[in-house]
Amino acid sequence: MEKYNIATAVAEMYNISRVDHMIVHRIDYATSGLLVFARHEKALVELHKQFREKKRLYKRYTAVVKGILPTLEGEIDLPIGRDPSRGPPFFMIHVEEGKRSMTHWTVVKHGVDKTYVHLYPLSGRTHQLRLHMAAIGHPILGDYFYAPDDAYAAAPRLMLHAESLGLVHPVSREDMIFRALCPLKQTV
Repeated sequence: MEKYNIATAVAEMYNISRVDHMIVHRIDYATSGLLVFARHEKALVELHKQFREKKRLYKRYTAVVKGILPTLEGEIDLPIGRDPSRGPPFFMIHVEEGKRSMTHWTVVKHGVDKTYVHLYPLSGRTHQLRLHMAAIGHPILGDYFYAPDDAYAAAPRLMLHAESLGLVHPVSREDMIFRALCPLKQTV
């Protein structure tokens, strides 16, 4: 029997028999924010193509990270691969065998020993934002997987939110932007 979650609820709402035939954009269980579901197979194929090609796709996440970032913006270009010592679901920065991964970040607001940032994943690797921020010494607060104990304990949840997503409608070809306003800024 399949677990009941938001995907199964949406599938029931639109009478879709297989959940895997509708999920386009998903987030880690601890991340809040936007999800994208396709309502039919043709839309699923087209949206998956957009996510693969990343031509007109726009994604912005918000996060609260440990420490004060040294500049107001930057780019992280570090390859990501599976972590053989910890196994699934863990990943790591893996220079030799990892897949190229890029993240652009901008500072929105500084707090006391923490920073509220916008993160723009230019590639779409599992745990990319979490790994990249930890790799530059500014882990996302509340991150159970990759933050040191003090950064994990500094927040009641993972302070990562999928806030904005832009794509082309799979049928009308209209540019669309979706937003899920983020409550994290209030914590900085």
